Amino acid sequence: MEKIRIGILGYGNLGRGVECAVKQNPDLELAAIYTRRDPSAVKPLTEGVKVLPASALDEKQDIDVLILCSGSAFDLPKQTPKYAAMYNVVDSFDNHHDIPKHFKNVDAAAKAGGKLAAISPRPYFRMARTTLSGGAASARATRTRSGT
Repeated sequence: MEKIRIGILGYGNLGRGVECAVKQNPDLELAAIYTRRDPSAVKPLTEGVKVLPASALDEKQDIDVLILCSGSAFDLPKQTPKYAAMYNVVDSFDNHHDIPKHFKNVDAAAKAGGKLAAISPRPYFRMARTTLSGGAASARATRTRSGT
């Protein structure tokens, strides 16, 4: 079975959580972590994974999906459309009042690049329904009492 090669942009709490999730799925492989910090200062949990500057993403990387683990307030509104034109992306944008605008921008970029972009407003919600609009997927989620 060919594994899906994952890239993580941002290595704070969310990025480390994504890394742990990737490690638990045999069909996924962490290809690289991309950071705005000094790459030598990043110590991933996955042995042997490449840590590269975020600027490396400006040149096509050997990844199937880029998971953006940056801030919703300032980073994701710029990063997600930029990278959705180049990579299949997943982000965790959670500025609820700005989701329609973010969706529109990401959708246009993904369509232009022939890529798929998923916007997950709250990662701890259970996906109840996913709609596709051209290039971007927007998760409509409902909270469950059990937290799953």
